[in-house]
Amino acid sequence: MRSLLADVPGAVDIAAVNGPASVVVSGDRDAVAAVERLCAAQGHRTKRLRVSHAFHSAHMDGMLDEFRAVAAGLSYAPPAVPIVSDVTGELATPDQLCSPEYWVGHARRTVRFLDGVTTLHAQNVTTFLELGPGGVLTAMAQEALGDGADPGMFVPTLHGGEQPDPVAAVAALARLHVRGVSTGPRCSREPRGAGSTCRRTPFGTGGTGRTLPYRTPPQWVSCVLGRCRRQRPGMVNATAFVERLKAAPRPSSTGWSMTWC
Repeated sequence: MRSLLADVPGAVDIAAVNGPASVVVSGDRDAVAAVERLCAAQGHRTKRLRVSHAFHSAHMDGMLDEFRAVAAGLSYAPPAVPIVSDVTGELATPDQLCSPEYWVGHARRTVRFLDGVTTLHAQNVTTFLELGPGGVLTAMAQEALGDGADPGMFVPTLHGGEQPDPVAAVAALARLHVRGVSTGPRCSREPRGAGSTCRRTPFGTGGTGRTLPYRTPPQWVSCVLGRCRRQRPGMVNATAFVERLKAAPRPSSTGWSMTWC
């Protein structure tokens, strides 16, 4: 791709490497159009992205000084969990993540999504959960790991409106559960005030004694189980998903954990 860009007049950069055969270029409109024509002549499919700016290209240079000043005014702390950087495609260090200059580079440099996914896989991550409005990253991650990857590894939370959000979210929980991922919410902060106690709410686990902690009151659990006073569309289907979740076996799994707050 870099050799192809060398023949294109104008400013154009590689904005992202999303997969073995998926690259995003960004820059001057005419230069990007020239790349599009060259790719089509070589038999490659192209698609124009609907974006407001030419992100991760020289078009970002004019805002970097102001962005650096804003980033320098923030407070940073070392991460509590390992983070893979899409700037390097490798595990990020605390020094990187606590540096304003790192975040300036994050806005300007190529997004190394492919390298980030392969690094996670090399770290024995066996389940990928996409937190977002659709499944675009899920499809990209599956492509990044190739045909040999188990399709069940990739779990989108929502489906871009194809299903009601409560149904899609509980379906994602069910898929995580059958892969051995702990999906039990827990309180992540100390209770504050007399009315903010953290208590355990029975989840109806067939006599296993398993309970899940919620802050009072556990309204979303009641809704998912279909006991809301005002039923919302999709809650009946969500109840069926919960029943499947409770009855599903729990195989062992390594390399993935999730905390609900």
